Amino acid sequence: MRKNTKSDIIIAAILTLLMTFMEMTALPMALLCDIRFKDVEPIYFSLMLNFLLAFIICGACRKFLLREWRFGLHSEGIAEGLREYGLPALAATVAVAVSFCIGLSPLDNRPTVWRVLIEGILYYVGVGIMEELYLRGLLQNIIEILFGKKKNGTLYAVLIASVLFGAGHILGAAGQPVLTIICKAIWAAGLGVYFGAVYVKTRNLWVPIILHILIDLCGIPVCFSGTSMYPDIALVTSLVSFVLLGVYGAVILRNEKQKDESSYNNLSDKFNSEWEREMIEENKNRTSAARREDWKTEAMPEQHETFVLSRSFSDEEMTALRHGNIPQAMEDKWFWYMEGSTLWAHRSWTGHCIFRIDFKEDNNHIVTVNRNSEQYKCTSIDEDIESLNKLLDWWTQTPYDHYNEWLAETYDALEKSGRE
Repeated sequence: MRKNTKSDIIIAAILTLLMTFMEMTALPMALLCDIRFKDVEPIYFSLMLNFLLAFIICGACRKFLLREWRFGLHSEGIAEGLREYGLPALAATVAVAVSFCIGLSPLDNRPTVWRVLIEGILYYVGVGIMEELYLRGLLQNIIEILFGKKKNGTLYAVLIASVLFGAGHILGAAGQPVLTIICKAIWAAGLGVYFGAVYVKTRNLWVPIILHILIDLCGIPVCFSGTSMYPDIALVTSLVSFVLLGVYGAVILRNEKQKDESSYNNLSDKFNSEWEREMIEENKNRTSAARREDWKTEAMPEQHETFVLSRSFSDEEMTALRHGNIPQAMEDKWFWYMEGSTLWAHRSWTGHCIFRIDFKEDNNHIVTVNRNSEQYKCTSIDEDIESLNKLLDWWTQTPYDHYNEWLAETYDALEKSGRE
């Protein structure tokens, strides 16, 4: 697994611009087809075919040109992300939909089922996927990569992508009253912060895609009205609801920055339980290899990711790893053991499984890393590789010096916190 190169960033930037152009202009499909069906406006068919073409282009780039680009299009963590961050979006969708029903009353237009299905549902499904692909999956990641490890880089990436998201809605609202255009730009930026924050927390692009689609569905009542203008009550409700979602997104980002897998200040508290103290005392003079039952542990969560670690180990180093480590003091932060050719590394304070290493004879070892944001903060494979290599340098020493390893890890954490 390598870092994204400059060419990756350039390709991703070009793809972002291309997808933006295709969504905003409906080109080239607007020139190639003029589909008329029932009471559905022809432009919707052009837009949706354009979406399909953009998805094909994006998929091809992902397969052949951006193989290392992490969009986050995987199934793990979708349900958890929606449960944790989706309720405010659902509440906002209901509030805005009700305001449309009230403001557009009486809903005396009688569209066909096809118009409701295509203009009110399928089109917005395409919009949600399209915009999240190029705004969060591409643009936000590009900006985050360019900022690197600079202080507040992730925050700036979310904000910049959100402002551009809001600006894009100015063109989309052409022909509307000036006040409506301003409101749409503001609330779109707020939604951008919300979607971007959820993406940062989950690193699963399907979560903001689903939330985006859900929120867009609040416009279904417009299909039953003869006007495309926003009624005052819907304008105000949308502005308040979506700006509040933006505020919620900012809170999510703030909590992400402050959160760590455990607080250093609570270190001694985590060892206050009778069991942990007894285990430390019991294992102080232990010489046999560590076993799974020697410590309280949790299984690797469903939210995880795999990568290849290329590294060779001497016979002495493998012997040290097979011996494992049972915490001997409060500063001893890791419990690890081996079963067969697999090493399991758990945080001693919480029992959370952070790394699983399946050793291979060709020295291309398969590593599974925890991606539950409540248990392990890191989301970058490059940082995982750097951290794991440092840990393995310590763990393969004979004897293992847990105290100096703790000092080094604490220093790295403080240095990283200072950069952020």
